[in-house]
Amino acid sequence: MGFEARPAQPPIDVFVSGQTQFRAAFTDELVGHRIELNGPDSRRVTLEFLESHVLRRTVPGGVAAVELHYDATAVRPGIYLIDYLDPSWPMSSALNSHARLLSWVLELKPARATLAVSGIVTADHPGLGALLRGRTDHEFWSTDIDSSPHPRSSGLVGHRVIWRYSDTDEYEHNYLNSGTFVWQCLRGVERGLSELDPSRAYAIADGLYFFHWSEVDLVVESALVVDLHALRTYGRFYALDAGDAELRHHQFGAVGELLGVAIYPSDPDYRPV
Repeated sequence: MGFEARPAQPPIDVFVSGQTQFRAAFTDELVGHRIELNGPDSRRVTLEFLESHVLRRTVPGGVAAVELHYDATAVRPGIYLIDYLDPSWPMSSALNSHARLLSWVLELKPARATLAVSGIVTADHPGLGALLRGRTDHEFWSTDIDSSPHPRSSGLVGHRVIWRYSDTDEYEHNYLNSGTFVWQCLRGVERGLSELDPSRAYAIADGLYFFHWSEVDLVVESALVVDLHALRTYGRFYALDAGDAELRHHQFGAVGELLGVAIYPSDPDYRPV
């Protein structure tokens, strides 16, 4: 008995088109705020939210400030997901020909944030040689340099959730352990596709996580806020389209249905914290 062929992967623009129906509306609540943050290696940045979808990003050292398009989503009172492309944000080994994507999960008072920076890098493949791949770095920034960072967490481990992005697009997520999860498409143009991907999660608040995964088959870096209390997600992905080698940046959101929570042995890697 032979194995069934894996369904063909649709173009990126096709499968993302059905993932915005349940995306939360963007907010202008940050307009007028000026936030100064301290980061790793004594770096500093100022974010000024000038108007709807326009922020000014300033770093010290005589570097000119830049104005960038941003999108912000309120995930809970005082907690925001802020997302924008930045062509000059430093990232080691990243190709300057492709803008970095910055996604901040920001607690406003006092200001502290976990930042996911996604870029395109060159990686060596043992059989195929040098390939373009995505990479995401995570950093902690805060107004108070003594603030505690959002910790790595296994709080999602064991959860199986169906996430509905629209009336026609559904995916199951199975969070296996603190570094791996499985997704499969139940309905939509990716139906029948599934993947085991490396992942990580940070605890932002009770039942609220900043979750990231890197896809194995495609150059896709996804990051989203998962709210297990409200069973909602707020997220984005950053991808390099294999067809035209162009960047794709897309924001999405979903409502969830909890299928169950597995109870694992007492191994620390499996016990939610």
